[in-house]
Amino acid sequence: MTPFSLDEDTNLAVTVYFCSSLLLRIPVFLIVDKIHKQFLFLTTGCFCIFLSSMLLIIFWKYLFSMIITAILLGLAHTCIWTVTPVLLSRVSVKYLGYNYGWVLFGYAMFMLFYQYLTGVLYDGHISISETTFCYGFSCFHESLI
Repeated sequence: MTPFSLDEDTNLAVTVYFCSSLLLRIPVFLIVDKIHKQFLFLTTGCFCIFLSSMLLIIFWKYLFSMIITAILLGLAHTCIWTVTPVLLSRVSVKYLGYNYGWVLFGYAMFMLFYQYLTGVLYDGHISISETTFCYGFSCFHESLI
């Protein structure tokens, strides 16, 4: 959070994400199990990711946007990962573990590629060769889109 001049709030944003994700898992799981609308929760998770990106694009300088984004991403990841095994069981219960492993592997590979791409885009916006940080919205706007 150095580029946003919010160094002292780094632990707060990470803690809020962790707590929101942790505290929402059981209620989301119980609701999914009760109403059997898995695609609704998958869509909700995707919408939360979209909403958090838009929030950061518009209010990138403010701590409240980081906190709300952390909560939205916690909800999004909870919704998506709670529903994933249920959706995979519709394909094949016999190979549920195998299919779930491939989904996790694919997600890990995508995130590895995305982190690399974000780093390349970030490094491309560093204007002075002696510094290691880029300051401002221009450093991140390409990775949010």
